[in-house]
Amino acid sequence: MDAMNNNDTDALHYLIGSLQKDINRILQATGDIGARIQRMDMLTSRHAESIITYSGIYDNEVGLDFSDAIVQFQAQQNVFDAALRVTGQFLQLSLVDYL
Repeated sequence: MDAMNNNDTDALHYLIGSLQKDINRILQATGDIGARIQRMDMLTSRHAESIITYSGIYDNEVGLDFSDAIVQFQAQQNVFDAALRVTGQFLQLSLVDYL
């Protein structure tokens, strides 16, 4: 303010130059922050896509198809029950024949 009141043009030119340098530094920092935010957004998007891709791969390789698992379980249970019945019949016949 003193430079303006005293009409000190040299001091005003110096202050305007300093102000322009500070504005340029702020603009550069703003650009740098914008670039970092854009990079973080890109990395976040890639990460989300990777999770979806790897989840699909995992489900295809390890995932459980419940309807197929139930059918297979019932088939195995039927085989087990049949084996128990045959074994039971065989043991009854063997004990009766033995006595």
